[in-house]
Amino acid sequence: MPARRAIVSVAALAAGVLAAPGADAAAAPLLAGVTVVSGARSASVDVRVPRAVTLRTPFGGGDGIAVSGGAALTAVVLAGLDGKARGVTIAGGATSVSGDTQRFLMPVPQWPSLGGGSYEDIKTFGPTTLLPAGTYRLYFVSSAPATVTLRLPGLPGRRTIVPARAARGAVEPADHELSGNPVRNNVFAATNTAKLARRGFALQALQARLETETTWQLVMCHNNPADAAVEQVKDAPVCPAGDKHTFVNHRYPSVTPDTKLFVQAFAGLPPGEHGLGTVYTVQSNTTSIAYSAVWLEY
Repeated sequence: MPARRAIVSVAALAAGVLAAPGADAAAAPLLAGVTVVSGARSASVDVRVPRAVTLRTPFGGGDGIAVSGGAALTAVVLAGLDGKARGVTIAGGATSVSGDTQRFLMPVPQWPSLGGGSYEDIKTFGPTTLLPAGTYRLYFVSSAPATVTLRLPGLPGRRTIVPARAARGAVEPADHELSGNPVRNNVFAATNTAKLARRGFALQALQARLETETTWQLVMCHNNPADAAVEQVKDAPVCPAGDKHTFVNHRYPSVTPDTKLFVQAFAGLPPGEHGLGTVYTVQSNTTSIAYSAVWLEY
């Protein structure tokens, strides 16, 4: 089994339009009504939201987010730094399997609060969420060139931002996986583990294409940040030492082809060993399935 991974800097680009860490907040660029974020690898930039924005956050991200390019998973994370924005986290992005792109846009509460999930049949947030005015650190995470467009109602203009400050984060495939693509024996399980040197963020995403479906069940979970968390979650992906479990049970037969996206995220994780796990049991004709995770250190 692979040795556990530590999060490392995967981008070290020259500073251009960006403010250096600790620079005056006034130097941070303003987000606009249409904000386009482009990049090729993980990077960050400090930005400002000039006034509170009410984001629409339906299943699939609605018209609040669009993503082009990228690979298996592309994500943008807004982490609030000051005032009413402090502790606010918004995560958005997309997964892509065989050219089929699925989007997400959602608020993520601070660990250990519950929430931060969109599971096809249920989600842990309402149709709208508030993005308070303030300064945020915007993280762009992707393993391939991509462009993310955020639509922020009530803000004027259009702006393109290319984050260039090195970010300690990465998109990772499963480090242990059961079954394959397509699903065999009706069960897919995957885990992903990391050691955070400081506070951070984690997100796991599962995308599945079903040509027909009868029933399926999903468990997504996070293991406690203890020394044994990594090995435990690999041996049993339902997170035996877990502090967060989400269970979804679907029993509505359908002959209409559909692509499912399940996303779970955690903001403000403490330093230490962390494990994510997913178990997907399905009685359906599943033609493609893929799992990826994002890890960030703030």
